[in-house]
Amino acid sequence: MIYLIFGLIFALITYLIVDYFNSTRLDRMRERLMAGVYDENEEEISIWKDASDILRLAELKAVLEKSPIIRILNTKLKRSGLQISLAKLFFIMILTPFAIAIALQFFFHQTFISLGGLIGGFLLALVLLNFLEASNISLLDKQLPSFIANMINTLSSGGTPMQALLIVSKNAPKPLGPSIGDLLYKLQIGVAPNLAWKEWADYWGSASTKLVATGIRLKWETGGQMSLILKHINDSLDFHKRMDLRISTLTAQAKLSAWVLSALPALLALLTNAYRPDLFEVMLSDPLGKKLLSASAVMSVLGFLWLRKIAKLKT
Repeated sequence: MIYLIFGLIFALITYLIVDYFNSTRLDRMRERLMAGVYDENEEEISIWKDASDILRLAELKAVLEKSPIIRILNTKLKRSGLQISLAKLFFIMILTPFAIAIALQFFFHQTFISLGGLIGGFLLALVLLNFLEASNISLLDKQLPSFIANMINTLSSGGTPMQALLIVSKNAPKPLGPSIGDLLYKLQIGVAPNLAWKEWADYWGSASTKLVATGIRLKWETGGQMSLILKHINDSLDFHKRMDLRISTLTAQAKLSAWVLSALPALLALLTNAYRPDLFEVMLSDPLGKKLLSASAVMSVLGFLWLRKIAKLKT
């Protein structure tokens, strides 16, 4: 128990230190912008010092991205659309398991249950991050048909692909608008269109973005009527959407069964507690009963995940 408390305090102090240095650095930059470089001494404000700080931050970022775990978490964070830094994400993923473990320790007074809560809390934070990432990618895929329709309209009226991307980046909602804006910025600073579109598709990683990027790359490099291939891509996306709806209909019963079978133990426990509370009092007062309840909760969660995995079909 004492190790959990010290670990939580250490994580909190680490986050406060990182946030303090980050906040003070931003405050100094803000003060410089508001005061003007001519209101300070040249020794205190130097463009070369700021450039050196930027290079150091770039080197530190490159070192951190060498770690596969940090690189994966950074990618998931960007895909999820959360407006937080990677340091705050680490703090949340550390704080949540420790908070769950401390609560379980106070309730059950069992070390292995607290360790299970520690691991489960981390997995819970990771599952939530994966859920937000998948939701954001799914939302982008749903916005792709309107993106293609806007490009076709712009090209049909005599516009260029760059003009079509500019219109989409300004008018499209999140996450499509900012994503196309980043892609447009790469194209404007001289990145090859083939490479820019490939990086965009690899960043999102969905089949729909790869299809769109491949079609646009072919016509961007070889020339020809891009609106024609965009129409074929739009038809393919519409066909995939109808197939996904068909699969969702066929697997709806299996998904419902997973929810019902996972909820039955909890419902039976509530009914038993309502009609025979003495049974639960004996179980909660006995250490073995607490272990059995914990084991049943873990097995219910694992069973739910297993049933959902069976009901999910890869398309």
